[in-house]
Amino acid sequence: TTYATNNKNAIIYFTKELASLLEKAIVSEKLRKLHISNLVKERERSLER
Repeated sequence: TTYATNNKNAIIYFTKELASLLEKAIVSEKLRKLHISNLVKERERSLER
């Protein structure tokens, strides 16, 4: 049973780590898109002047 428990814990840990990495990737992607859209807006404003 010890092996099974260790195995289960390893899977849980791995899944949590994976979820955490995915979350970070999603957040950084959102920030990147926000940054790009801000740059585009700035560019449009400078062209209007």
